[in-house]
Amino acid sequence: MRQGAGGGARAPGPGREGGSGRAPGAGGPRAVATGVLDDVGLLRAVKRTGGRGVAVDGSRLATCRMYDTWGELHEGYTKSLWSAFGSPVGSVGVVGVLTLAYVAPALAAVLTGSRAGWLGYAAGVLGRTMVARATRQPVLPDVLAHPVSITVFALLVAESWRHRRRGALTWKGRPISQP
Repeated sequence: MRQGAGGGARAPGPGREGGSGRAPGAGGPRAVATGVLDDVGLLRAVKRTGGRGVAVDGSRLATCRMYDTWGELHEGYTKSLWSAFGSPVGSVGVVGVLTLAYVAPALAAVLTGSRAGWLGYAAGVLGRTMVARATRQPVLPDVLAHPVSITVFALLVAESWRHRRRGALTWKGRPISQP
């Protein structure tokens, strides 16, 4: 985490930097060390204590490959997505907006030939292409399959909440204590 101009803070996951002295009262990395999304937790702690912060694109500063296999990705996302959006209502809201923006137009285009569906799908592909280029990620065929990615993401969010409610969250074979 780095305190920026105007007192803002940024906590970009693996690339965050700094310590508790940068955001007085937030407690620094130790305050969120047991959280499943410590980078998000740190930024939230800074904001709770009156600091400011935003998520930023750090792809030009560092690279990070968190998962090599579907199993690792599944376990990693399942352990933490429940906490990403603040509450079940927040999760439903985010998944709902993503589904309306990316999945519904693609389904309308493919299933009914809807012109509006094709335009919506094309807009989604264009937006995803711009993000992929800006963050130096693969463009094709990834952007074309984005509705499938959003659907898988939605299923992972739901599974993460199910695991949390059952007390079945794990990471690398170890149970995760839950708040």
